[in-house]
Amino acid sequence: MDWKSLVLSLNKIFPRIFFRVQSLLIYGITNQGNGTDITIGGRHKLYINKDGATDNHYDIQVGPNANINIQIDKGDMNVVLKDGKLNTNVAGDYNMKIGGNMNLDVRGNKTETVSGNKQSNTTGTVIHRGSRIDLNP
Repeated sequence: MDWKSLVLSLNKIFPRIFFRVQSLLIYGITNQGNGTDITIGGRHKLYINKDGATDNHYDIQVGPNANINIQIDKGDMNVVLKDGKLNTNVAGDYNMKIGGNMNLDVRGNKTETVSGNKQSNTTGTVIHRGSRIDLNP
């Protein structure tokens, strides 16, 4: 019996997280028809392309009629790009709901292109500051 068969057999006999994680790390999960839940009780880090080889990309692809949900019960979510761009392409609406303040710090120029109408609804004061403000140049 090879190692993969042994690990898969142990998974069926002893469905514990140790064997599932070991199976994931060594063999990966491909084309599994059933749902899979993994619970990790401590810190976990996934490091992709640690040696920095070129053209090694990490893709997450979800088929039709499914969603990706990220839930953080308490804490922050940080996305850090040390070198590169953050690109978002949305085929439908882009919605954000913010429970506190929204702060945007742009170190370069900001350009907005709106193909339709633009509407702002503000219940408080609106302040625009700049060295020169041209409303209809």
